[in-house]
Amino acid sequence: MNNNNNNKRNNNRDGNRNQRNQLPLMNNAIRYPSFVLIDENSTNLGELVRAEALRIGEQRGLDVVIISPNAKPPIAKLMDYGRYLYDQKRKKRQSKKKQTVIRVKEVNVKPTIGSHDLSWRAENAKRWLDEGFHIKFTVKAFNRMITRDEIINKLFQSFMGMIGDSGEIGKEFSRIASNMYEAMIVPNKNRKSVKATTRIDESNNHTEGGSSDAKNEN
Repeated sequence: MNNNNNNKRNNNRDGNRNQRNQLPLMNNAIRYPSFVLIDENSTNLGELVRAEALRIGEQRGLDVVIISPNAKPPIAKLMDYGRYLYDQKRKKRQSKKKQTVIRVKEVNVKPTIGSHDLSWRAENAKRWLDEGFHIKFTVKAFNRMITRDEIINKLFQSFMGMIGDSGEIGKEFSRIASNMYEAMIVPNKNRKSVKATTRIDESNNHTEGGSSDAKNEN
């Protein structure tokens, strides 16, 4: 029990030490006798002695933060470090929100697959594409089929024909190994707009039909 508690305390100390080591040198922790100071407006104030730079930071209510410790002389910048950390975290969160997660389903077939089985796989692929998945289509050839490129290419074309307008080629079908071919199929970007257009056309047709019926009644 005591050993576990000691390990936890040691881990906490190590974590706190690592966190401190990641922080930049700032304010009174700076030990350089002099360094170049950049103000909050990115104006170069020149090389200043430590005491003068800290005095300017205190007067302006800003932190003096070393941003280039390996430069000769080192370079520091005036900033609100707490605000800077907040802005960096906010930008990181926004960047994560903008990242698109690509979901991939795999379809693996042999060159000798029957048309019924290929059609069944195509139906699954169409459903996945409509749900936003990307499809990795892989053909593994064996024995004499390895050299039958025309059969393998025809197989891929047949598969794409079965998918129809649900998907389009994101990465061209090509040989990736001595006996393996691969393509990436992505959802058709125009498919949603096509569906929307169809619905609008059907709505317009219904309205026109209704008007026509009303005229006939009169």
